[in-house]
Amino acid sequence: MADPVDVIRIEDEKGAYEALAQALNNRLPENCTVEFSGWPVFSLKLEGADFHGTIPTRVMPPILELQKELNRIYCQAKYNTTNTNKLTAEEREMLELVVKVNEGCSEYVSALFDKINDIIKATDMSGRQVVVLFVGLGALLTADSMWENWVASKEREHALETNLEITKEHTRQMQLVAEAAKQEPLVKATSQSMDVVRSKLANSLQDGDNLRVGNTPIITGQRAKQIVPKPKVEPNEVRLDGIYTMLEVKFPKEYGDSYRFLVQPETEGERFYVNAAPSKLDDAQVRILADGGFGSKPVYMQINARRLRGEITRAEAVKISWPEDKAKK
Repeated sequence: MADPVDVIRIEDEKGAYEALAQALNNRLPENCTVEFSGWPVFSLKLEGADFHGTIPTRVMPPILELQKELNRIYCQAKYNTTNTNKLTAEEREMLELVVKVNEGCSEYVSALFDKINDIIKATDMSGRQVVVLFVGLGALLTADSMWENWVASKEREHALETNLEITKEHTRQMQLVAEAAKQEPLVKATSQSMDVVRSKLANSLQDGDNLRVGNTPIITGQRAKQIVPKPKVEPNEVRLDGIYTMLEVKFPKEYGDSYRFLVQPETEGERFYVNAAPSKLDDAQVRILADGGFGSKPVYMQINARRLRGEITRAEAVKISWPEDKAKK
């Protein structure tokens, strides 16, 4: 007769941390099975003047990033790969965040325990592995103490006074999750990636906004500006070789000045100004510049450009030729 199997049922956050402490200390019964019921539940609330039965577009990128993170975690835990193309249509639907839009508030909810139980059924992890992995992940995603600790760490980075009272229980919880991260690479990776997601969510807040996890206030838009400054956007260096029509040409007024001309791409695209240093152009190219400008003839240009936030902020022509000359080469 087979030995009876102990069932560890995790129904709330307190029970989750108790089970995690037992698992980390190897005190769980051997051959136990684990079920999650009612915990963890992800609940993120965004409040503010713009949330009047709608979702501001500024918060959509970090919400989509959060959705990708949930998909990645599920895929890694179930299929041992971060390639989310592995997910079925049914799994994507199951993982999708449910949005509840109310007056002045948008709430994003997901009953994660159902997803965890689905993974447990599809794998052969031991009870100890299940607890260390999924309690660690559940806490990182849903526990207000983990979100509050992230705010406190950012405040310390900026030498700001924190209003967060770190209780002994919160300290214990963070230590348990930190130990789980040492033992489970997915918990460690999720700890790092969730910090990025939290920063992006904070950056989407405006002064009058509030972010809550469950019913716990985490950060205001005003505080977010102080501890999570928006990342500096670096320009991209790009090549914009192609056929252009010159709409306007300005010749140098003084020796050594650059040519400057307004161009329209032959294909779809915005017109923009291009500079050309005289030292870069020979006499033949200067004649093409004059004929093309005054005659509105298409010319082929090789252009080094800088793009910032989708706009061309600098463009330098390094070579100019007629399109037919380019085709012969």
